[in-house]
Amino acid sequence: MTAAIGIDLPVSPDVIQIADGSRFVARKGRSSLANRFVGATTLFGVATLLVLLGLAISNLMINHRHVDLVRLHNDITQESESVRELRIELETKRATIEIKKQAIDLGMVPAESATQIQVRREHLNSGRQGELIRTRLSDTGDWLSVDRLLTEALAIAASNNGR
Repeated sequence: MTAAIGIDLPVSPDVIQIADGSRFVARKGRSSLANRFVGATTLFGVATLLVLLGLAISNLMINHRHVDLVRLHNDITQESESVRELRIELETKRATIEIKKQAIDLGMVPAESATQIQVRREHLNSGRQGELIRTRLSDTGDWLSVDRLLTEALAIAASNNGR
């Protein structure tokens, strides 16, 4: 069964002899133990790779959820800012409506159009202004009435524009 080349050596079925004198012994007991060790190591390696793959997938899912949470947090912040601005606008409108209601309760009438009156320094320093104030002192005690002062300011402005 076994052939020896060159040298006649006794050959047994369990021993293979090599020319340099080394011997490889193939025993059935060791063979099955080594195969079991390699199989167990392979099984643990595959299990480790599966665990690492599962951890990598769960890490990706966690990162994806984290990005979603950050985006949602930014959306909530923007919406709360918008709500705050809308509340300020609502309070401003309510205040305006309340002021109008109180003015109507006091008997004030809304103006038909907006009128702007400019009072310049030359209007205040004009000689006629002093005369009007002096005559008001002697006429009536209501000389500081807003209506009369506005009427006088308009008259002075009209006379100065006609110069």
